[in-house]
Amino acid sequence: MMEAARLAIKYNHTLNNVSVNRIPGQIDELTANESSFPFIEPFLEGKAAIILGDTLHYMTEHMKRAIKKFILKLKTVKLFIQNVYMPHTRKS
Repeated sequence: MMEAARLAIKYNHTLNNVSVNRIPGQIDELTANESSFPFIEPFLEGKAAIILGDTLHYMTEHMKRAIKKFILKLKTVKLFIQNVYMPHTRKS
């Protein structure tokens, strides 16, 4: 995604500012609380225990680690959008 955005900047073919200016805030909302991140909910609601049985604890911990990594990537994308992409967006 970031490489495609860099190419858009290079060729002056970026999106309109209105199309992307809400994304940083949406990423903030999504990543505000990793324990309530949507991908972990099935593991916390007990539904996964039916399928995973004895491996539930291992899989829940594995998913929590994966979510932490994913949230870090989302925050990297947010900073890229704010600091690199948005200054080059079209104003109209």
